[in-house]
Amino acid sequence: MIRRDSSFANRFLGVIILMLLSGALMAQRKPAKNPLESFLDTQFWLGIKLGMNYTQASPETRYTGFSPIDYNADSLQKSYNDFALPGAHVGLEMNFYHRGFSVSFQPAYKRSRFEYNSVLEWRGETSGNRFETRYDVEQRLDVLELPLMFKYDIIRKGKIRPFVMVGGFHTRILSAQKEVKITQVDYASGNPLTSDGGSTSLGVKDSFKPFSGISGGVGVNLD
Repeated sequence: MIRRDSSFANRFLGVIILMLLSGALMAQRKPAKNPLESFLDTQFWLGIKLGMNYTQASPETRYTGFSPIDYNADSLQKSYNDFALPGAHVGLEMNFYHRGFSVSFQPAYKRSRFEYNSVLEWRGETSGNRFETRYDVEQRLDVLELPLMFKYDIIRKGKIRPFVMVGGFHTRILSAQKEVKITQVDYASGNPLTSDGGSTSLGVKDSFKPFSGISGGVGVNLD
């Protein structure tokens, strides 16, 4: 009887030990990852990008129609009106995302518009003998822009996720058009007499060269 009780106690103790070991092993196992989180870790996005833009003109080289002899040629330079005319752009955004880091290719068609004016004046020997010609010019530039951007989400979770991005772009010139409106003012009669000098449209694609650059920005994703 004693041997039987000892054998039963040993078997019972063995079962208790196995249960404790199994519990310990279960406690050490990591919880299964949420399938939604795995899906959100790596994604590919395809979207449409469109918007409005404004342009500031910055010519590398300036030219004048003639060389003055009694004053500085700098006074003949055009006066640009920066950020005056709205342009537009539309394109695609192909974005690959992995755990907060993104790389995106964003080809887009973009139209930029800016304007400038210049005035030529003739003066006679007598007072008031003056004739003025004003040129108001609108410049339109159509380009194909090819940017490659890298983005990092500073905060990955939550409804509001700020990010920073940096990259580069290359631009191809598609077309360039210049619209010129001419206004003439005659002061010889005493009172200014304004007349329409007509308008013309010119293709000036050869005045522009393809260009490249770097770009960057900060923003917020709103879920």
